[in-house]
Amino acid sequence: MKEEYEEAIEWFDRAIPLFHSHLQPEIYLWKGFCLYWMGREKEWNGYLGKAAEIASEAGYDVDLKLINWIKAFLQYERGELDQSRKNNEAWMPIWAETWPNQKFFYEGAYHFLSGLIECKDGNVDKARSQLPKLKSLHEDMTPVRKDWVLFYFKYLSAELALRKGSPDEAIAAFEEPISYKPSFMNIDNMSIFLIYNLPCVRDVLPRAYEQKGDLDGAIAAYERFLIHDPETATRQLIHPLYHYELAKLYERKGWEGKAIEQYQTFLDIWKDADPGRAEVSDATTRLNILNQ
Repeated sequence: MKEEYEEAIEWFDRAIPLFHSHLQPEIYLWKGFCLYWMGREKEWNGYLGKAAEIASEAGYDVDLKLINWIKAFLQYERGELDQSRKNNEAWMPIWAETWPNQKFFYEGAYHFLSGLIECKDGNVDKARSQLPKLKSLHEDMTPVRKDWVLFYFKYLSAELALRKGSPDEAIAAFEEPISYKPSFMNIDNMSIFLIYNLPCVRDVLPRAYEQKGDLDGAIAAYERFLIHDPETATRQLIHPLYHYELAKLYERKGWEGKAIEQYQTFLDIWKDADPGRAEVSDATTRLNILNQ
């Protein structure tokens, strides 16, 4: 949460030999998740494979399906929509069967991602068909993770509004802020905090302000992502791309000092990112121009 991912990885490395095999897949997933956050997707894929290997050898079907779940979201973010659909179809039944008391939540996560995939793929009617399903699940749920499904409903609503060029409608979806967190956190619940950070990039609100032409609103929305407010329950990790997007907005406003700071923060975190990442190339070019 302090954005010190290399040190987090060191602690995960220390943890791996100390943990029973049934928890080792999640440790490898967390180590890989840190690498993904640092723009090192090729290494992350290797740790996905390592986690899957351990889970498969031990017969941990639930862990294998967790990997499907995570892959589905990351493939959605990368625009690999056919693969995302396949992985989204694969995970949910076994999780709902294993924890029937959370069945509505798992169904909500499934319908949420289904809607995001179809929205990104231009299948707006298919995407919109997920909204009444999410609304119904939310109405029928017990309080546990009920706020998660409300977030899913509002986020998908906002994405659909942006798709049709209605930024005010997207902004209205978040008129009342939604703050939520895992119901509890311990070593047996690490997967829930992984799921809590999916999708990794959640910037529909600042994108709505930007689509509207309200740069100040977009900046304020991104800035909120960089602060963990103790008055709220929200504790998502800070995605490094927020620094990059915020820097570009600062630059457009003519706030060069602030832009330099955010570009540098982004590039420090992504210093070992996979070669060819367009964000790194663009941020480096912009930072060099600003420093002239």
